Amino acid sequence: MTDISVTYASNTVTSIPGGCNLMKIECYGAGGDGDNGYDGGAGGAGGCYARINTYSCTPGHTITINGYDASVSIAYEGTGTICKASSGQNASGNSPGLGSTLGCIGDVYYAGGNGAVEGGGGSSATSTGAGTDANGTLGGIASGDLNGLAGNGADVAGSGDGEDGFNYGGAGSGDNKIGGLVHIGDGAQGIVKITYYNVDQEMLLAFY
Repeated sequence: MTDISVTYASNTVTSIPGGCNLMKIECYGAGGDGDNGYDGGAGGAGGCYARINTYSCTPGHTITINGYDASVSIAYEGTGTICKASSGQNASGNSPGLGSTLGCIGDVYYAGGNGAVEGGGGSSATSTGAGTDANGTLGGIASGDLNGLAGNGADVAGSGDGEDGFNYGGAGSGDNKIGGLVHIGDGAQGIVKITYYNVDQEMLLAFY
């Protein structure tokens, strides 16, 4: 069995490579944004992870990748959406974004880490489990991702400003200073990884 792994970090329409008849799809949703509030802003939640373990495909058929800057989804020609990782929830004032798998589609999916009231952003979910919650002003640390793609949540800067989350899917931190110019951290974009396989027909039948 020969495999080809490709990552997609923008909206894309592409074709199944020649000779490939099976694929594994992994989606990382974008991280949520931090916010500011009356006495300091909370952090966003990390993006979700979703996976289709095996999906039969036909060389030359098209796949459409949408929403790298929000919820990330994959549509297969003639079928519609087959895998989706929802984006992390944005913070709202002093209320942090909370990790959730609402809207995810796949064989496996995990929620991103929660943001913190004090401003830290949650980490992206990983290929092995849910994201890590922020701890006070410190962002959650993504760990255990077999692809090395899951991003950390942002810390609040020493100045009290929010910072942007880390690629991919890490949440932004909130502005937790009182007064002064507001700087809110944005969540990091999402990404897709597709592994294309060339499996002979006898082996393909064994999957079903």
